[in-house]
Amino acid sequence: MQDQELSLSRSSSSELSSRSMKSFAMKTFAARMPIPFPIPVVVRTASDVATLRKLRRSRRMHVLIRVAGLPIKTSRQWEMKLNTALQECGCSLGAKFVIGAFVASLIWQSTFSFWSISHWPAFLLRAFSLILLGGAAGKSIGLARARVNVEAIETKIRDFELKCTTGGQ
Repeated sequence: MQDQELSLSRSSSSELSSRSMKSFAMKTFAARMPIPFPIPVVVRTASDVATLRKLRRSRRMHVLIRVAGLPIKTSRQWEMKLNTALQECGCSLGAKFVIGAFVASLIWQSTFSFWSISHWPAFLLRAFSLILLGGAAGKSIGLARARVNVEAIETKIRDFELKCTTGGQ
């Protein structure tokens, strides 16, 4: 009788462990899947923006500013600027810098060198290095500009909070 109970408990525990492993695998798989929709985040204070600025996955978020006493029109403007700044990855400015670097390389080649076959290796090396440097610089500047925009909105919210707590003075 005990042997039957023991075998039942063994079989049920093995089934349970296989079920839990499957659910664990599904949870980890689901955790890795990209979220197809933006995650809404409500900002009520300037410290919420500071916390949001430090998050790595802020690009998936859609920020809603709900500061007490803030006019809706101003709130919507700041929301739009904040969402744009949080979703910025620097790629658009990087692409513009890449195009500028390539055009600069073409102008340099046309002005200071010849288009003969012997000058092509130098042109290609110059163009490739300028494109890489331009893309990296543009991406870095785009990210820095977005960070400055987020900090500016954080400062605006902090100033508004301070103004409300001091009674508008």
